[in-house]
Amino acid sequence: MANNFTKKAVLSVLVSLFLSITTAFAIVPINVGVMLPLHNDDGDGKRAIEYYRGLILAAEEMKNEGVEVNFYAWNAHINADVSKILQDPNAKKCDFFFGPMYTKQLPALQSFAAANNAKEIIPFSINDDPASHYSNVFQIYQEPQFTRTEYIKKFAEKFSACQV
Repeated sequence: MANNFTKKAVLSVLVSLFLSITTAFAIVPINVGVMLPLHNDDGDGKRAIEYYRGLILAAEEMKNEGVEVNFYAWNAHINADVSKILQDPNAKKCDFFFGPMYTKQLPALQSFAAANNAKEIIPFSINDDPASHYSNVFQIYQEPQFTRTEYIKKFAEKFSACQV
């Protein structure tokens, strides 16, 4: 039950995100790069495959809305050299990248995405705050402690003149 709810929630968020971005930027077709550990060797790979399946479901829903989505996927396992993966000519076609899963892979993908005017969407928790450094990076999941700290900061800023 929880797994079905999670898949439906992810699907809903992805479809909404894609549709709002593609409408705003009039991107058709959408070229999506998936740079996650796409294997069944461990929990990270299995989780990434489930996420990838959710992306494919979202693409099917978008197709029903008249939006074409092309996927380019790479197995960016824990020891993968992302800078080598990005030498694939298909990487330059991507408007969006989902990934990476591992913090050490961030710099190469962030630089590449920024240089190629692509958006990077980080679906899992990583040990960095790339969204605050790069305007083209979106992080979907944040650790609860980070989120609470940010909420407290924003609350304090907004209501600094009030006695709360």
